[in-house]
Amino acid sequence: MIRRLLVVLALVMALMWALGRILVALRGGAGAARPSGRRPDLTPDAADGRMVRDRNCNTFLPRASAVRAEVDGEEQFFCSERCRDAWLAHR
Repeated sequence: MIRRLLVVLALVMALMWALGRILVALRGGAGAARPSGRRPDLTPDAADGRMVRDRNCNTFLPRASAVRAEVDGEEQFFCSERCRDAWLAHR
């Protein structure tokens, strides 16, 4: 009797798990196949999440949204034009 109950319980749990996976796939949630894996409104830099440091105020921000300046052949990143201009003025 107990063995039969355990088998039925295991089957019900397996059925619930399978049903859950099907529902997640139908909704397009985690585990569902997506064409590219990236949101189309993000640039490659933003999509991979690379962060850069503002040399003036030391804040970190996504590379894709940073203001850039080339200084001595090296690319520098800033959170705003104001921070870039202040850093360049005190350099």
